[in-house]
Amino acid sequence: MSKLSRLYQIVRADFLERTRRYGTLIILGVAVFLTYSYLPPVDADYVTFSMNGYRGVYNSAWIGGTVTVLCVLTLSFGGFYLVKSAITLDRRTGVGQIIAATPLTRVQYVLAKIVSNWLYLAALAAVALLAAMAIQLVLGQVLRIEPWDYLAPYLLIILPALAWIAALAVLFESIPRLSGGLGNVLYFFLFVGGLSAMVFLTFLSPNSTFDAAESARATLMDPTGSLIIFRSMVLDGMEEGLGQAHGFVLGRTSPELYGLSQGATFVYDGVSWTSPILLGRLGWVGAALVLAVVSVLLFDRFDPARVGSKIPRKGGKAQEEVSSQVELSAAPGSVAIPAMLTPLPATWRARWPTLLARTVLSELRLMVKGNRWWWYVVAGGLCLAALLSPVDQTRQIWLPLAWIWPLLIWSPLGNRATRHRTEQIILSAPYPLRSQFPAAWIAGLIVALATASGAILRLLVAGQWTALLALSAGAVFIPALALALGVWSRSSKLFEVVYLVLWYVGPMNGTRQLDYLGATDAAFANGMPLVYVLLTLLLLGFALLGSRWRQRP
Repeated sequence: MSKLSRLYQIVRADFLERTRRYGTLIILGVAVFLTYSYLPPVDADYVTFSMNGYRGVYNSAWIGGTVTVLCVLTLSFGGFYLVKSAITLDRRTGVGQIIAATPLTRVQYVLAKIVSNWLYLAALAAVALLAAMAIQLVLGQVLRIEPWDYLAPYLLIILPALAWIAALAVLFESIPRLSGGLGNVLYFFLFVGGLSAMVFLTFLSPNSTFDAAESARATLMDPTGSLIIFRSMVLDGMEEGLGQAHGFVLGRTSPELYGLSQGATFVYDGVSWTSPILLGRLGWVGAALVLAVVSVLLFDRFDPARVGSKIPRKGGKAQEEVSSQVELSAAPGSVAIPAMLTPLPATWRARWPTLLARTVLSELRLMVKGNRWWWYVVAGGLCLAALLSPVDQTRQIWLPLAWIWPLLIWSPLGNRATRHRTEQIILSAPYPLRSQFPAAWIAGLIVALATASGAILRLLVAGQWTALLALSAGAVFIPALALALGVWSRSSKLFEVVYLVLWYVGPMNGTRQLDYLGATDAAFANGMPLVYVLLTLLLLGFALLGSRWRQRP
């Protein structure tokens, strides 16, 4: 088999394995739904993508550009987490060891994973654009479909952006410290920071002229390519006398806020594809190739010696113990010792509180096992800062920081047994749901209360009883969310992503509907603590249902 044929077979197998999952159907359904919801009806009293309150006429250029921005932003964030599992899955299932025994080289394997990631994300974007074409006909404002207005952004903006994301995901998996939860958290802050920098430099800079030369230069700093769409829309809007935009509204808003009547529109003709723009997009494809080269250099090819596995040295204690055990088992006339199983006590129900307490302690040991000394120093520093700061700073700054720090401690809840392949052992224990399930949630609650102890003491001293109630609602909600998402996804990644978004949009940005810890008085005034207590009960029931479903033969 030739090298090219071997590469094709790996890409094909990996792509088919991804697309045949039930989760892919759900993702495709979500992609179509988001595309539909982001294009409101012509007579709607709101807009979802607008410039100074104006939206473009629903022609192919506007819909194609809008959906392109939607695809590159959502897939640049969510797509990274979707595909950041290819190498990890091979390593966890043992397929990697089989691959290591084949003539497949590191270059072929890494390149195959990047290409399969890229094709998978490209297929999701293609489905969204096809759905957008159908939605254009349903909206009925412009019935003529211009294929190039959909195809050009797909080829020149979406595909280079997804190549960068596909290569970056493999790079993170090739670095042992970034292949897990730490890499997920790091990418979240990189994405948010990069997106904020692009918005500031593009729309908030007082020197922004939005001319063609500046638009070309902007592509060099934007891997997503969305700035190309933004700036071309601004230029078309300025030509029609709409004024210079200071940014686009990507969420739902009303034209009345800008003093406009319902249905205020302008005509957008699409991007003028100049050679600097095309070279800029090719530059990001080249950057993806550079990431691929770095990934090849860092990939261990499933060699346990390169990932820090401890192999007993010759003459060491571990080898002596193994040798003595082998000699004992091989000695003639050796007597086999029968295994004795401890019978279950008749008073198990009476001893349940004691057993639960022991299980909680065991869960706590597992949760904090492996943390270095500096982790506790940072946690203690956050508690001390929350205790010594003014109440408002404690609620709005130090408490959110204190509850993002143990993220990687909460994320294994509900999926630790699956990850370490001990699920069948745990489920074979007597009454596993009566002890293991509540113990995991209680252990997560203890971690939440411990890391927020400084804030709790500060609020007690200040007599902020309503804030304490809101904090209590958040303390019970976080481990319940981790447990439910961990049980059903059988992975820690979903909780890490959901919680990071919830934490950033909610407490850190003052969105009262998502403020699960009561950082603002508005959240408490709207009854959000009670809402999150009810959500906690629903999540615990959801997690229990998932655990019972796992027990089915």
